Amino acid sequence: MQEKKPSPKDIARTALERLRGLADPVKAEGVQRYFKNTVRAYGIAAPDIRALARELHLSVKDTWTVADAVAFREGHELAGRRRA
Repeated sequence: MQEKKPSPKDIARTALERLRGLADPVKAEGVQRYFKNTVRAYGIAAPDIRALARELHLSVKDTWTVADAVAFREGHELAGRRRA
């Protein structure tokens, strides 16, 4: 039986949940000091972000089409605008 293809919305939701779980408010405060304007920072170390990106990529690379990747990106952009 073939596994269900994860939708862009499912992967985006998973990514955000995992990012929030990895978040470090103390590091996020430190990141903010480098910017004049307020930025949304989670305070996550780069190796942890790369590991998450690798994991998510492996979960979709054999099933997603270019259209799926574009839908993921467009959904991410819209989510960012709603929170701004």
